[in-house]
Amino acid sequence: MKKNYLIMMSAISLFISCSLSQAYRISEKFSTRFRLESQITAGQNIIVFIKDAYLKWSYSGNHVMVLGISPPPTYTVSEDVWGHRYLEKTIGDLRHISPSRDFGISFSGDILEGGPLKYYVMYANGFGPKPENNKQKRLFGHIMFNPGGNWHITFYGDFHGAPRVADERDPASSSTLANHTITPGLFAGYKKEHKYSFGIEGFMPIQKNALFDDIGLTYSGRTTLALSVFGSVYIAEQFSVVGRYDYFDPATESGSDHRNLVLLGFTWHPNDKIYLTPNIFVETYEDLPGGKKIDPSLTARLTFFYNF
Repeated sequence: MKKNYLIMMSAISLFISCSLSQAYRISEKFSTRFRLESQITAGQNIIVFIKDAYLKWSYSGNHVMVLGISPPPTYTVSEDVWGHRYLEKTIGDLRHISPSRDFGISFSGDILEGGPLKYYVMYANGFGPKPENNKQKRLFGHIMFNPGGNWHITFYGDFHGAPRVADERDPASSSTLANHTITPGLFAGYKKEHKYSFGIEGFMPIQKNALFDDIGLTYSGRTTLALSVFGSVYIAEQFSVVGRYDYFDPATESGSDHRNLVLLGFTWHPNDKIYLTPNIFVETYEDLPGGKKIDPSLTARLTFFYNF
């Protein structure tokens, strides 16, 4: 049984996250994984939830089917290159571009055996591990390209179905409009273990007929833009530094709502299972209409992470 513990302290709060996981190999081709995760925040109740619960079938070569609660292909590659999930989620997870887990069925493997292209597709409920409340589903997919060495490039896309919405231009009719979301994404990164890593990741979800102009009586889509650039480097055998910049705009059609995130940290890791990282988390915000400013958010944190 694998256990992970994360303790994060700042000047004003204490946050603890723990996970317990069990993997079982049924046979040469079948295996299972079950993982529980809990979060403890000062002054709040303990939250326990299922993170993973799936059956894995290696049905041909390196082609794999997974059934149950498992990660979609949205940021499986970028999260590995980022390598600092204990400090912060990747931007797709942090800004809810896609859930980190979903209930469904997925297939992955080489497009050509031993070649540089791999596929990963998933058909799922679209609500993460939570119970679904409509019949629409979500289709995820990415193509990963390994041009050689330690490079990782992924071309991503997903279609998230949603119930149709009433047409406000004619309330008396039963006319409805599509309200689904299409999300393209791209990631490119390089990672050399215990040396350095860097990457750039972007998503642009477009939700159909999400905005209504009550003056012109027209509908338009809402476009979200999420961009992240990060890097880390070992400056000695047991010490490394990490930095990241995120830009997020939930609706590019309107102003006064984008934000910037900067994360800087210095890590001491006496071995590959223990990490102690003093870090600074800064967020700045776009000015509100009329020029009103929002003060930046600055948080100094001490993060301790270990697993065994």
